[in-house]
Amino acid sequence: MDYNLREIDQGKFILPEGYVAGEHFPGLKIAGRIFSTETFSDENPQKDNLDYHFGDPLLQEDGTYKYPGLKEYFDDSGESYKDVLLRFYTQVIKLSENLERFKDKVEPVIFTHGQPHQIFTNLSEIANMIDKENFTFEPGSLPRVCWDLYKKNRKGVVPFGEMAFVSIEQLCKPKMVDLLKKEVEVLEGLGSD
Repeated sequence: MDYNLREIDQGKFILPEGYVAGEHFPGLKIAGRIFSTETFSDENPQKDNLDYHFGDPLLQEDGTYKYPGLKEYFDDSGESYKDVLLRFYTQVIKLSENLERFKDKVEPVIFTHGQPHQIFTNLSEIANMIDKENFTFEPGSLPRVCWDLYKKNRKGVVPFGEMAFVSIEQLCKPKMVDLLKKEVEVLEGLGSD
């Protein structure tokens, strides 16, 4: 198992008394909705917050929490979307650098969860658009471009418990790898003002 390809770290939960593994935990649904809203602003893409950590109630300057309800469900918040993307982008770059030595003897396969699958699906679609349509985007905007593509293609259906395949061949092409390297630079610079 490669740590870089795992799903998002959702933090440390506060489970209700008598909770049994597999039961519904409302904190995840609430935190997931807040995570999407905080990470990608529906009102203004300039307000996207890739540094927002899953389950964080967000302590404000006045000492109150923006999402006080999350305090009931989380002891510690999880990863930010920036953290997840840095892991995935870096791993694709690393994979592309190693593919050459295997030639045609190895077919890379990644088994993963829904969120990583969706990220790879979006990245592959963007790579195809770059290759076939000369699609371009500003460095640093790839997360938003992928999010908009996800919303467009999702059509209100979230797949659950199914096996789906996505080719990552396009992601390992030199042009896409160069773009991912630029995205890593931008992501690493976020929040370091």
